[in-house]
Amino acid sequence: MSHLPQCFDEGQMEVKRLVQAQTGLIWLAKQIFGPGSTPEDLVDHLNGSDLLEEYPISPSGLTRMREFSHKLALGGPNKFTMCPVNSVAVLLHWRVVGNLLNLLTEEQRARFKALFSLGLAPQLQSLASVTSPKEVGPTALVTAKPLFRQEEEGPMEAETPPEMPSPAMEQVLDVLVLDEGASEFDGQSLAGPISPQAIDSHCHLDRLQLRQFGKYLESRSLEDTLKPGPQQHPDRPFQLVSVVSVHCDPDTYPKVTGQDTRIHHAIGLHPKKADQFNQAIKEKICHLLKQPQVVALGEIGIDQSTPPASWVRQREVFQSLLKLKPSGLPVVVHCRGNAMDKKKNFGAVAHCLAIGILDRHCQESKADSVSDMAIHVHCFGGDYQVLEAWLVKFPRAYFGFSGMVARFTSQQKRAVRRVPEDRLLLETDAPYLSPRNNRISTPNDIGEVAYLVSRIRGTTVESVLATTTANSQALYHF
Repeated sequence: MSHLPQCFDEGQMEVKRLVQAQTGLIWLAKQIFGPGSTPEDLVDHLNGSDLLEEYPISPSGLTRMREFSHKLALGGPNKFTMCPVNSVAVLLHWRVVGNLLNLLTEEQRARFKALFSLGLAPQLQSLASVTSPKEVGPTALVTAKPLFRQEEEGPMEAETPPEMPSPAMEQVLDVLVLDEGASEFDGQSLAGPISPQAIDSHCHLDRLQLRQFGKYLESRSLEDTLKPGPQQHPDRPFQLVSVVSVHCDPDTYPKVTGQDTRIHHAIGLHPKKADQFNQAIKEKICHLLKQPQVVALGEIGIDQSTPPASWVRQREVFQSLLKLKPSGLPVVVHCRGNAMDKKKNFGAVAHCLAIGILDRHCQESKADSVSDMAIHVHCFGGDYQVLEAWLVKFPRAYFGFSGMVARFTSQQKRAVRRVPEDRLLLETDAPYLSPRNNRISTPNDIGEVAYLVSRIRGTTVESVLATTTANSQALYHF
């Protein structure tokens, strides 16, 4: 144990040493797995390998793990175990750290010791003076698990949210330098004379207006629609240049007058409303899909949070709606599994069902093929295997991420990191899924979604906004 930095000694209980050890774990994760990786990825790797065997944890080691979990507000189990590793705190054990160091090159190991052996790095000195997580400062983003507003169309199943980053972890991530010569990640670097452009690729302006005004008026401008709701985060300003307003309720289908050219439309039928599908709605959708301001068919798809008796009808309507799609028009896919599927498989069953229906459509259609069909997988929450299933079958699939990423598990975060850069989209799903725990969300929250995604992918907010703006324009041709 003498070869490890002092911050990993079992007797080190000061918050500044615990923060230093936490920073060391973040650094290890990024060196082993790449930018955006977290200590949770180290836990997953160890549990999926045979690197560790059960080993007794000393009383002082257990005490330090409890202090680490408590003082840094990470939460933790009643009993810590090494096989499997059941908490990030277990990564502090000298035997675990030693195994992780064996995954590094000799040069990386030397740098690890240099960075963390002689005290805190200069950029962490201010953080080292804190005596409790509450003293980290006003810029800490996460002080509690987020509470998401439920969708009006149906409640989301109750889930146990994963552990959220502590305030100390958020501060450390902001100042951690990954490589020699690399610049610090600046979560507030958007402040400046010119704000980056942003596009909300999926929101519901009709439902947002109903929430705020009690009535949907298509003639209401984007500014007037957003005015009563949450405004942009002052540290992350942006220019909202376009939104895709998704209309999947027959009662609020627009006339598509095109008065505000920043508002583009997608027209579809939510799977929970599949029983409303009839000839009149079919004709209305066909008419609207031909209008120039309509950029997609959707949202349509599968939602198995409903009673199983409705699932057959959902599939039938999904297939029927796909046949209405003009050649080259993207499709926005809603895909939600039942409670068991979401909990155990990240919705894999529902996603595979949707992929199968789309695949059959392409086989039967003369206008679409699996190689060039443009798909927006709305509010994606699958793991890497679900992501791969989509990309293998549909290489032009895009993946939209909303404020839900704030409570993603390590497996879901890994999928976020592995989405190809040219297939990444941002969405608010307004008025749902507020990333700031507000009563509602609006497209003004797209900056916060960009911030959350940038933290997971290990990049800047500017980069995420630039990438997703270009991707939205490429997908929807506006």
